[in-house]
Amino acid sequence: MIGTLTGGIFDVASLNGGSFSGTLSGSTVITSNGSALNISGTGYFDAVTLGSNLTTTGGTFRVLNGLTLAPGITVNKGNTVWG
Repeated sequence: MIGTLTGGIFDVASLNGGSFSGTLSGSTVITSNGSALNISGTGYFDAVTLGSNLTTTGGTFRVLNGLTLAPGITVNKGNTVWG
């Protein structure tokens, strides 16, 4: 996915092994099958909620305006640069 998604639910599994580069704004991120979020370049989460466990790989990950975790969530940054 390249671009901006505002609102709604973004399921990492929908990338089918592809990569993410862009901005998720006001969205809830889940992974229905345990897939890692492969970031190409820089990915931005702007006021996003993580609704399930999440592993990121590659690229750079930036948080704008907060990141909310649902209860019991585990985040694994893998080899992704968080900044």
